[in-house]
Amino acid sequence: MSLDPIDDSPAGVNLGRNVPDPANDVIIIFGGWGNTDNGEPLTANSTDGAGQVLSGVNALVDPPTHPKQVLAIQGTLSGMGGVQQGLNFIRRNFHPRGRLIIYGYSAGGTDALALCRAIWREIPMFDCSSRSFATRRASLWTPNVWDREPSDSDRANLGSVMVDLLVSVDGAAGPFSGMLDRSVPGIVRWNVNYFQTTPSPIRSHGGPNSLIDAGTTRLKNVNLTGKAVHGTIDEYTSTACVSAIDTVRRAVDNSIPDIPTMP
Repeated sequence: MSLDPIDDSPAGVNLGRNVPDPANDVIIIFGGWGNTDNGEPLTANSTDGAGQVLSGVNALVDPPTHPKQVLAIQGTLSGMGGVQQGLNFIRRNFHPRGRLIIYGYSAGGTDALALCRAIWREIPMFDCSSRSFATRRASLWTPNVWDREPSDSDRANLGSVMVDLLVSVDGAAGPFSGMLDRSVPGIVRWNVNYFQTTPSPIRSHGGPNSLIDAGTTRLKNVNLTGKAVHGTIDEYTSTACVSAIDTVRRAVDNSIPDIPTMP
């Protein structure tokens, strides 16, 4: 479920139950840098790891009433075209009882984290009664603090948008890889981060992610230095990434189990 109640009151227990099926599982895949900043489409014919992940995700059998809606695009380095595409795709396909899953490799790994931050900033809440996203309007919400006591109607219909799974694979930006912000925002429930630290010929490499809120996010950093390099780690991890996505899609409500990762 990609929505959290605003508090622990009983009114939020049935949050999202009034929104009819199908409960879309939204899956966004960012591949490596695509030579543009527009987020060009990624096809399942691609032989790289992101293409393998896309093929694997497309082949997954959907859980009952949970069809997958998949956006797959190439990563960007300086523009926000891919991130904006991701936001627009979420706006069109989001369901509060579906899953929200984001995968990113290399430049796409930086896009994946940027999209998580954009969700928190631009579409942080969803109103199940109007079936629309709610922004942090001053009349209702200020950052992290209610400016009035939430009503029972608020509790029954408003929830915080959550990313159920973030799979990051060697997020990189060429010679700027060592300066990337690798902090994971608190709207992410689970982050599996595969990385290696050997620079590629253009100095791309990953690194361990860190948590902004350890109370809401579970993080598993998997260091594959010596087992894969930047140009191969996407293919090396593709099967494990598809398995992680399938595991989260089949979890019940928010009780996400441990996700198997590569040794």
